Amino acid sequence: MTQLYKYLFLLIFTVCTLVVGAQEEVPSTDTSTVIVNPIFPKANNLFNTRLAFTVPNPISNKAFNKSFIGIYQVNASMNMALYKNIFIGVAFSDALLQISKNIVPNTTYAKQPFMNVYNAAVKLGSDFRLGDKNRIILSTAILVGQSYVKYSSFVSKVPTENIQITNFKSLYGEAEVNMIFLIEPNWGIGPSISYSLIKRNFNPFELALDEYTSYSSNSSGATQYFSFGFVCHYSFFKK
Repeated sequence: MTQLYKYLFLLIFTVCTLVVGAQEEVPSTDTSTVIVNPIFPKANNLFNTRLAFTVPNPISNKAFNKSFIGIYQVNASMNMALYKNIFIGVAFSDALLQISKNIVPNTTYAKQPFMNVYNAAVKLGSDFRLGDKNRIILSTAILVGQSYVKYSSFVSKVPTENIQITNFKSLYGEAEVNMIFLIEPNWGIGPSISYSLIKRNFNPFELALDEYTSYSSNSSGATQYFSFGFVCHYSFFKK
């Protein structure tokens, strides 16, 4: 599943590049030319909203990387221009990661265990125009806020024992990079990549995962994952 999403991301990136950057001038019947790929004016909008669809890929700690695979992440933000290229905003995201079938086979549980990650954050970033036609925006941002994590469908092999944890809250941080290919002066689409860090350590023993596979005693640590996908951008309200 994760490999399929990676191929989808590469396909979207290629299509965006071809649509925006490789269009040619088309001759008209009156021997003049119609410019298909015109120069866009630099939009001077006060607000922009962005919606990203990505797939999280666990990278650390070792136990988290071993246990989970990413299904999806949806990230929405509303941003306001401050000064020149600088903007500030608020962001909310919802991610779903499922326990790997290599750890717990389908036959073990009635439903494959999963975790939901809900994040709310303040966002600070910069937008840079690339090229002489103002058709590409390179956007970088840092997000800091709170994460709420919920574990579902985890059970112990021992019927009388309960899972030690079902949810928690933690400090959360994220760094993101978007490359937006503008279709119109105020909206576009392009690839997105982000790195997320949840401060609280992931501990497989709290979820009784050690009953199904072995974990080293030093495998716990802060929860971290990369996300790959695409982002949609729309700006509005002239300054």
